[in-house]
Formats: sequence, structure tokens, C-alpha cells
Amino acid sequence: MPQRLQRLLLCLLLVAPALGALPPAVMLLDGGGELEFEVSCTELHCRPKDGLSHPLMIPDQGTAARTAELAEKMSAKGDAVFDLVLYRLGKPRVDAHRRSLDRRVLVEMRPGADPAAIARQVGASAFKLPHYSERHLILSFPKAGDSLNQLDAIRALADVANAHPLLGRKNRKKLVPNDPRYAWSPTNTSYQWHLNNTGQNGSPSGLDVNIIGVWDSYLGNGVTISIVDDGLDTTHPDLSANVNTAIDHDWNDATPNDPRPFNNVDDHGTSCAGVAAARGNNGVGVSGAAPQAELVGLRLIADSTTDAEDAEALAWRTDVIDISSNSWGQGDSGFEFFSMGPLTTAALANGVTNGRNGKGTIYVWAGGNGRDDGDYANYDGYNNAVETIAVGAIDFSGEQSWYSESGANLLISAPSDAFSNDPAITTTTLVSKGSYTNDFGGTSSATPLVAGVVALMLEANPDLGWRDVQEILIRSATKIDASDAGWSDNGAGFHFHHGFGAGMVDADAAVALATTWVNLGSAQTVTAASGAINPAIPDNNPAGVTSTLSLSGTDLRAEHVQLTVDIDHSYRGDLILTLSSPDGTVSRFTELHGDDNADISNYTFMSVRHWGEMANGDWTFKAVDAAGGDIGAIRSLTLEVSGTEPLTGYDAWAATNITGGAPAGPSDDADIDGRDNLEEYAFGGDPMVPDDPGNPTLLSSGGPVRLRYVADTSKTDIDYAMRVSTNLVNWSTVPSSLISTDGPLETRELVLEGNGDRFFARVQYTRLTEP
Repeated sequence: MPQRLQRLLLCLLLVAPALGALPPAVMLLDGGGELEFEVSCTELHCRPKDGLSHPLMIPDQGTAARTAELAEKMSAKGDAVFDLVLYRLGKPRVDAHRRSLDRRVLVEMRPGADPAAIARQVGASAFKLPHYSERHLILSFPKAGDSLNQLDAIRALADVANAHPLLGRKNRKKLVPNDPRYAWSPTNTSYQWHLNNTGQNGSPSGLDVNIIGVWDSYLGNGVTISIVDDGLDTTHPDLSANVNTAIDHDWNDATPNDPRPFNNVDDHGTSCAGVAAARGNNGVGVSGAAPQAELVGLRLIADSTTDAEDAEALAWRTDVIDISSNSWGQGDSGFEFFSMGPLTTAALANGVTNGRNGKGTIYVWAGGNGRDDGDYANYDGYNNAVETIAVGAIDFSGEQSWYSESGANLLISAPSDAFSNDPAITTTTLVSKGSYTNDFGGTSSATPLVAGVVALMLEANPDLGWRDVQEILIRSATKIDASDAGWSDNGAGFHFHHGFGAGMVDADAAVALATTWVNLGSAQTVTAASGAINPAIPDNNPAGVTSTLSLSGTDLRAEHVQLTVDIDHSYRGDLILTLSSPDGTVSRFTELHGDDNADISNYTFMSVRHWGEMANGDWTFKAVDAAGGDIGAIRSLTLEVSGTEPLTGYDAWAATNITGGAPAGPSDDADIDGRDNLEEYAFGGDPMVPDDPGNPTLLSSGGPVRLRYVADTSKTDIDYAMRVSTNLVNWSTVPSSLISTDGPLETRELVLEGNGDRFFARVQYTRLTEP
């Protein structure tokens, strides 16, 4: 593999004498309140004479005072003005928490104060009285850091009520759709809260899919979503601009190329289409999650169909269709274990193998609305398919919607409706029914909402594979209703809940992670079968019976886990079936419910709750009969785990340590501390917290210069070498005679003979393998 030389760590070994103190952290006014900030010693804010202001990374100056002195020296050249940079104390060093320290101080004067006298007493170079405020004064100072240095003196003046430095911040453009039903108003209380919830009607503020910031960069352009449903009104004013009528299809009527319904009953698909991709910011109606994505109407469920038609709809034009949104399935009765037909099974497998030019069509599927009737997502073969993303629903209060089915196969959840007195989802409906509805909901609505978010992800990174989309959704999901006892972390550190999957979809985090995502490797599968075992399941006994399925000699990192069970039982609704991984994560496949049918015959359950865990070890199946009067036995079990070989080196470190959707590429800087992610990895830094790995370390500077650095030999994908310079221009390799090695890690101590007054050193590190 070709070698890649990454950015060099630069460390000043002999430093200048200490300068006057600047406070390292201070309470400052930011917006409407006071927050605590700290001075960055690795960054300056550059305001050039020509061009836009921008951050400038610098070698770590150690203290705020030295950083201010460097800013003044650089400003003296006259090409630009350099100011200090502040970050919220304890927060990640990202744009949201970054402020530039202006050289002006805003003063609130007491009545009768003399502004000129205030300026003279503190050595201001100029002052200004805003014409729009009689009690405020703006003082200007000549040097970087003066607005902090002089702050205590200004505040101590008798004529000053308060004073704060002015802080510069980068405001983000906010696309606020001008669609009249998008935002809440006193006259529009049925608004699109699932896209932008500001806390109306008692809902927790921010209980939405966190999407509005994404719209500044991505709107779904170039991405096609098929709505497989009961039809799509292609004449709708909020949908017509996005509909691709060249490849839509109707399997229910005699108009195969026209998905429009012929009655007012079949309005479901039109509402789903609006949630996914209604044309936003057109001054009409509503906005979809991906307001410029293309829509294809595939009319399928308005009439009875066979396995052949269902399969054809899922395999339809996967060369063009990127995402297939499916808000349908078998009835939510709780009395059926439904397995897909062979053609549907083949169509899904073909879609993820050949769709999107081999990257895989993304199938998004409603998790089901039968929770109140005892139904469970794992009783549905569509949601048990590894190719589908099963979606649950979250209500306006931030809890699992009363109807939304739980399941080990549930991957993600999204906002939807709840009880009749709570806000539902505002979206499109048939033009003949008034064009809009305020009463849409169910997992039917949550599903196209996730499909719209996936469209934004694919616009940001068209190369994502279908499994990559699933993992990104898992990694970026919000842990909704976090106090619920049903949450647990699996062995890979991912949080899951049987009612929410990985949590509520977060569009901003998902898109941010998608932009720098490195695709997963090719999927592999390992299996373990019990053969004929026939242990009895004790009647009405919480201890149940267990059976172990062992996987050995595999380094597989799990993604989808499937368990095929063959159970003889006279009342299968009594059974609670679970599977525990070697890491102890439990997948619950069934719950106690009123299904009086007999047997579970070679039925395959699927779980995503073990995503990222290692497959090797003992998997434990447990069957509990939770009610009396009926008996049964386990006939056989087959375990199938699919995934990839585990990540190694930098990739494994990044997957574990770079969280919350932060950019994870080697050349990215997740915490914006001036060191890219690969450098953090190479020298033991924390990629999410601004820090200094301190490598190399100065041991002494009197006489011979002595320094030490640690080359971690466990990082076999990194090669280290020390180089030195006296002028930061010419670098030389350190002679081996000056290097000593000891310890379990490769610890190198260098002794540099010379004048001892100014040495620089850097560790040159090379990544030996490509990501």
C-alpha cells in the first residue's frame, strides 16, 4: 500500500520567558447570558485586508499572554489583523462554541457618567457612543488581548455598571421554509413540529429531527425516493415539482404508468410522499425532510397483490431509485408470524446487491402500529429482513408512541403522532381532499421522515453503501427518553432500546457523519446450528430453558444477527424468547401476548442490537413459558451472524473515540484543536477534547537539550521518526548515537549537544496503510 505522510507535529523545545498574565478562563457576555470561555493557545482569528476572516492554526503557545504577543507580532506586518480565539470552557472546540475576541469592550455606564473620562482612565485608543443607546459605550484598544487585560480595570470604575468584550461569532445561514404550514403561529397551531419544534403545546423544545441546519447545505438534490404505497397524487402543487412521472407505476389499476388513485380513500401514499419530499420553500403548504429530492410513485397496496407484484415493486428501477419508502405490511394483529415470500426475499437481496450501481438500494420500512394489540416488530418478516431499516414512532412528549411496536430488529425511530389531543403530522393529502392534512401519523409517517433524512445523507455522500447508512443512523441517533430503564449499551458501546432502536433520528449528526464516512468492508457470514435438541420448555416458569450456540475461530464484527427457531408449543403467545451475545447484550424476540396459535416453525428473527460486537464466543438462547396450561419444546436453532472483519489501527480507534457525528477522516480535526485526527491517534490525544498529547516532552534545557518522545509500537500502522531544526526551515535526522531506547513502549530519549539556546523538534509520522 502506498505510504501517506501526514501533517507534522511541531513542538518548540526552548520557550521564551513568561509574559504578563492574561486570564486563561473568564465569564463573558454571549448573546443573552454570561458563559465561561477559555483562550485558545493554538489558534488565532485572522482578519486580512482583502478577503474573508478565517481561523489560523499556530503552534501551541502555552499561555494566553504568549498567544496575544504572537498575534501582535503577526499583526505588525500589516497584511492582516490577528486576534485571540475563545472557546466555551469544557465544550468541544467546534464552530458552535468558537468566538473571536474583538479589541473592543462594551460598557454599560451609570447615569451621569463621562464617556471620555472612562476611555482616558483605561487607556482606550478610541471610544464610540451608539446613537441607538444612551447608556452604552464602546471602547477600542490597540492590541490583541487588551479587551481582556483591561476588563477588571474597566469594571472597577465608579461610572461603570458592567463591561464585557465584544465577541465575534460565525452566524449560520438558516433556510427557513416559507411554506405557510411549516412553522407555528397563533393562526397555525397544526405546524410541522417534527421538523422544527420550539416547544409549543408543552412539547420538549428541540424534539424534532434536527434538520434545519442541514438544509443550508443539502436538500436532497440528485436523490430519488420511491413511495411504495396506495398511490401518489402527481398533480399536487407541493409534490408535482419533485415527481418523476417517467418511471412511476401502478400494479392495482389499468393505468400502469399513472400512480394516481381513483378515489378519496387511497390518500396514504400521498401523505407519505409529503413527509419525505414535499417541495419546500415554494410558498405553498408544507416542506418535506428532503424538499428537493425526486419522488417516484409506485402504487401497490390499494388492492390485493401476490408475492410477484410485491417483489416487482421493490425491485423497480433500482438503477434510478436510491431509497424505497415502505409504510405497509401485514396486519398488526399479534396473531401471526409473517415470513416474506421467496420473490420478495430475492428482490430485497437483489436491491442491496445491484441497486445504486452496486452500493445498494436503501429500504426503509414501518415498524408497525400494533403494540396495543400485542403485536411486535419481530413478528413481521419485512422488518426481520437484514436489508430493511425498521422504523418506530415517537410521540409529541418524547416517548414511544402507544401504537409503535417494539422489537430487536428496530433500528431507528422518528417523530409521529400519538393520542387525539396531541399534535399529529402535518403533510400533503389528495387535492380532492383539500391538499393538506394535520392528522397523519403512525410508523407510516415516521418511515418517510427517515427516508428523507437518508436522502440528505446520500446527497452529502453518494458513495455510502446500504449497510453504511444503517450504521451511520445507529451511531448518530439521539438517546430519546434517556431515563427509560429499557436503554442499554451493547458490547461495542452503541445504545439500544427495544422500543426506540438506536434512538431518534438526528439529521444533522447523520449527515455530518456521512460526509467523512469510510465505507464498511464486504459483509461475511458465520453460522452455528444446534441440530435436533428437543429440550422441554418448563410451563409457567421464569427460569425457562437455555441452549448455547458457539462461534469460534472468527474475528467477525457483527452487524445483523439472525436466529431461526423451530419450537413445538400449543400456545405460542406464552413464550418469551431471547438471545444473549457473548458480551451479554440481550435481544428479545417475543413478548407475552394473546396469540393462541401453536408452534413457531422455522421462523427467522433478526436483531440489530449486537451491531459492532464481536461474534466469537457463546450465544445463549432462552425460552420462557410465562403463563400456565400449555407445554412445548425446542426442536432446533440456527444462528447466523453477518458483518465484517474488525477494524484495525486508526480505523478502529476512530470508530471508538470519535463520536456524535464528528468528522472522522484522518485529515479531519474533530475537536478543532489544530491537530488532525491521525495526529491525535499517533500521539495518544483525545479527538473529542482539545488537548495536547505532549510529544515530544522537554526534559531539560540547561546545557545539552534533552527531550523524550514515545513511539507506540502497538500502532503498527504508524512509523515514527524524530527530526530537529534550529530555524524551522531546515530539518535534519537525529543521529542514532543520540537516541536511547527503553521500556515496553518504544521510549526514545535524545540528547542534543550544541549552543542550547534554541532547538525545535518534530516527530515525523507516516501512516503505513490506507484507510
